[in-house]
Amino acid sequence: MTFDGQQAALEYLKRKGVTTSWNWYDVWSRQHAAAFTIAKTVRIEQVALTKAAIEKALADGLTQRQFMALHEELYKRAGYSPLAPWRYGVIYRTNMQAAYSAGRWRAIEALGRPWLQYVAVRDSKTRETHAALDGKIARLDDKVWDKIAPPNGFNCRCRLRPLTSNQAKGIKKLPDGFPDAGFDYNPAKAQDEILAKRLNDTLLKTRDLSQMLASEAVTGFPVTRLWRFNPVGWTTGGLLFASADDHATASRLFSIAETATVEGSKIRLTGRGRKAAFIKIRRIAGLLYFSGLTRSAKKWLN
Repeated sequence: MTFDGQQAALEYLKRKGVTTSWNWYDVWSRQHAAAFTIAKTVRIEQVALTKAAIEKALADGLTQRQFMALHEELYKRAGYSPLAPWRYGVIYRTNMQAAYSAGRWRAIEALGRPWLQYVAVRDSKTRETHAALDGKIARLDDKVWDKIAPPNGFNCRCRLRPLTSNQAKGIKKLPDGFPDAGFDYNPAKAQDEILAKRLNDTLLKTRDLSQMLASEAVTGFPVTRLWRFNPVGWTTGGLLFASADDHATASRLFSIAETATVEGSKIRLTGRGRKAAFIKIRRIAGLLYFSGLTRSAKKWLN
């Protein structure tokens, strides 16, 4: 199965909310992973129109010049004056870099190779801090990628190359890097963490399934998403599932149970006149995922 990195990049953009800001640092660092903004813009409609133009540019493969023309047309229809020409380049390049970085990270996760190599473009335009990382490696699950996954600054051209264990032999390990101010985050992972927390905060306030499913509109965190676990639903307590059958089975168990308590990697179910039953779970990015049934749980269904 081919992983669609462009589609993942587009989903990264679509999952962002919109907010206004005046100074470029009002929305800082990893906050950009979940919030689309334009500095010195006070009307939310202007931000939304710019986001729509960026999404179309990515989806249709528009050049920077084509993006500029589209943006000016959208602004004109809405009664706004166009932006200064230099701003289009900043908006286009910064958002495209982050989106494609997120899409590539999803592809890297799907590929599952254990090592990543930092690759910088070695020419006169490359920053010394970026060149110092060129060729170095770290494991896919190393926390260093939370901080220095490209882009690591405006107009950054660095990228990551997945490696097998054999390919990684003998290559120097990656030291701690120093991204440019405001770029010290991994776009894909930061977005997951921010939106997962919003979703968890919503789920903790309700035990009603229909309200939980409706919480997508509140959190901006889709029920289905391009990710390796691809949850499609949830039930009491915010437990997420990878298949409708698992969801239906667990729902039956929750309807029988009088109490449901998370205990480590399991959920303990109790019911009058029944021995305790357990559902296996995983914890990923602050969420609980269904992992399977124990024998005790299966007995409840007989």
